[in-house]
Formats: sequence, C-alpha cells, structure tokens
Amino acid sequence: MPLSETHDFGVFAVRAFDVIGDDGKTARFKTLLCPDWVNAIVFTTDGKLALVRQYRHGIGDYTVEFPGGIAEKNNSPLDDAKLEVLEETGFVSENWQLAGRYRPNPALQNNWCYTYVCHSAYRSDTHPESGCELILASALTFRAEWKQLLLQHSLMTTSMILALQMQGDSHVQNLCNLFFG
Repeated sequence: MPLSETHDFGVFAVRAFDVIGDDGKTARFKTLLCPDWVNAIVFTTDGKLALVRQYRHGIGDYTVEFPGGIAEKNNSPLDDAKLEVLEETGFVSENWQLAGRYRPNPALQNNWCYTYVCHSAYRSDTHPESGCELILASALTFRAEWKQLLLQHSLMTTSMILALQMQGDSHVQNLCNLFFG
C-alpha cells in the first residue's frame, strides 16, 4: 500500500504520498492542502473601486489587491467574502453576485478561490483592520496608479478574467476595459 503522511502548518498542510506508475515504479509527490479563498471586486455607492494595500510576507513587500482572504470552514463563500470586505475596507452591501471560482494552483493545491462582485457598498461603523490601507480608486486613478500592481498578482488577474464573463454589468465591463485595454 502506498505511503501517505500529512504535516499540518495551520494555514496549510503538506501531504506527501507515493504513487505507483504504469511502469511499476514508485514516485513521491507532495501537495498543499489549503482552505478555500475568497475575494471581492467592490464598487462603492459613488462608483469607485475599493482596493486594499497590504504587506505580504511571502514577497516581503506590499501588494494592492481586491479585499479577500481565507474562507472559514463553517461559512458560505459569500458570507466569507462579505466578512473580508467588512474587515479590510469597513464597507458593507446588500448587492452581491458570484463572478465564479477557480483553482489557484491545481498542480500543488487542492483549494478554490471564489470571486464576487459587490455593488453599492457603503461605509459601516467598522474601520479597516490594522495592516489594511483602503484605496478608493476612480477610473482615472485605477488605470494610472493601480492597474499594474493588480496585474502582478495572479489571483487578481484571474478574478478579472472571471468578471469579464459577466454580462450586463456596466461597472464591471468598464473596469475590465480599463484592466485589459
């Protein structure tokens, strides 16, 4: 029987296992067992795009991203997206739509990333959590200042590709034109 072992590191686990090939030889593989992720393309009541600037330890630098994070096991992806937007931006909304989901890296990871589009977001009494700098981007500032930073982040780019598929949403279509144009 092939050997399998898992080492849990909190935010992910590493699973090592043996696979017997067609030639009868055994090969050792390792995969990351990761929780699902969520992110949201958030438009405020005045039509601005809510972005978040955060320090990312993986690269030792700041990134600009759509609000998002790790999904909780007991929540729906939509509830997690709403919570992440509230925690990272202080905004809430009743207008949410699933743009889609994708596998961030199926060669190594087992998880999904869910992308939502949120419209008519407005400030709540909650302030963004420590370490999250809220950026409210107009169409002009998005293209001039933030587009290139989002393009450097594969999860943000993939989320925009999902958003491209949404029909009849002028805010999303305008953003996609700025992003891909």
